[in-house]
Amino acid sequence: MVLATWPNYHDPENFEVFKETMGAFTQVNVFGSNEEMLAKLQAGGSGWDVFVPTNYTITTYVEAGLIEPLDLSKLPHYDPASFEARFSDAGTIDGTVYAVSKNWGTTGIAFNSDHTDGVVDSWKAFFDGARDQRSGRAMVHDYPS
Repeated sequence: MVLATWPNYHDPENFEVFKETMGAFTQVNVFGSNEEMLAKLQAGGSGWDVFVPTNYTITTYVEAGLIEPLDLSKLPHYDPASFEARFSDAGTIDGTVYAVSKNWGTTGIAFNSDHTDGVVDSWKAFFDGARDQRSGRAMVHDYPS
């Protein structure tokens, strides 16, 4: 199996268990961003059995004809009722399942209250401050794998 994914995103032990259980070796191709993965596909890249895009990009892949629907008969343990809609809806386009959630998480905000005039308790507060009093001194770390 050939997997396109993110750096440090999967426990290598899972690949060993997969190999022992299924008799299939997993080749892992790593990408640094959704944009890099999309560009590779649009340029004719192929050969991946599974790839791990971020949920907001699924529609783009479907509209460009770059991915196929999942064959749910090959996923006997998949139960759409076990997912909250906010995690599964992105993978279902027009009633067809193209992706299932692997995991989810949140993105945090780190700040030094000595330099922020108090608590930064929302993305709005962060970006407002980054445009005003902290202009040039704030950063957003993209794809922190």
